[in-house]
Amino acid sequence: MKVNKVGVYDLDNSYYLYEDIGVVLDVIGELYEVKFHHNKNEYIPKTFDENYWVSDESNQAFNKLIPRIKSLTKDIYAIIEGIYKAKYNDFKKLELERKYKNLKELRLFNNKLKHHNNREAKITLTKLAMLYPKGNLIDCYVQFQYKKNNDFNILRFTDLIDVFFRILEEEKIIKIERK
Repeated sequence: MKVNKVGVYDLDNSYYLYEDIGVVLDVIGELYEVKFHHNKNEYIPKTFDENYWVSDESNQAFNKLIPRIKSLTKDIYAIIEGIYKAKYNDFKKLELERKYKNLKELRLFNNKLKHHNNREAKITLTKLAMLYPKGNLIDCYVQFQYKKNNDFNILRFTDLIDVFFRILEEEKIIKIERK
């Protein structure tokens, strides 16, 4: 990976992936309070709604969250692909999908968003409302119904963010202090 920083963002210089990573980490921080534990990461949604959890207003809060989730998904996947192409000159997606749990689902969701591709799985979103006395924290489930074997997999969107953090950590792009 090149490390020579040029004054202006250079698409051919992998150093600038750090700029992208910084922006993505900021967006994750805007959407979630993230606590890094030794065995897992904890994500507390920052999308708050004080209305009844099945109300139109609550659904609107969820709907406003989705464009940010879609954009974040595409950015995360592009960064992962960019890291491997910059470091190893190749992105062996199937090999990496065997290594990283939920990377396949991240790819499928990214393909759905970018190419409206439903070839491998039908993907739907479901609102997750965590009920509290003064309101609800709103988050998202991503559901995958695989066409090949009709299996069904439900992931919280943060499971896809976890893949991103694991890869960044293992590739020594970031260091996470865990408690």
